[in-house]
Amino acid sequence: MSTTGIFSAFTAFNIIFVLFFGVSIAFFVFVILLIFNPKVRSKFMGVQLKATKQMLDDNKETIKDIKNVQADIAIESTDKILEKHEDTIKKNVTKVADMSAESIETTARAIKKGISKTKQCPECLKFNDENAKFCQECGKKFK
Repeated sequence: MSTTGIFSAFTAFNIIFVLFFGVSIAFFVFVILLIFNPKVRSKFMGVQLKATKQMLDDNKETIKDIKNVQADIAIESTDKILEKHEDTIKKNVTKVADMSAESIETTARAIKKGISKTKQCPECLKFNDENAKFCQECGKKFK
């Protein structure tokens, strides 16, 4: 029999069947080796661990990049907000400073007069003479 006769006897179906059967046997042997041979199992797991470690290292870098981008965006947004509302912020800071100064002055006056000789308005918190029937600041009637 010639070589061409042997190959011509195999049809495409036969070749596919033999290849499928060969791959199935190889896979079965590989699974059995993984189950019963610790060297093969550790070698296979070592490769998986290396791949996992590489993925984690790549993800760490990606996360660092994302954090840096988020920080840059936050800084830029804050700068834009501050620039846009700079006048309002300055006015509010000035108001708070004025209120603090006024409060300090009122407290100093009360201490100077003597707290027992004054009463504080429950509405505006200003100190008035102890005999006053109305607040000198807001006009609320004292009880």
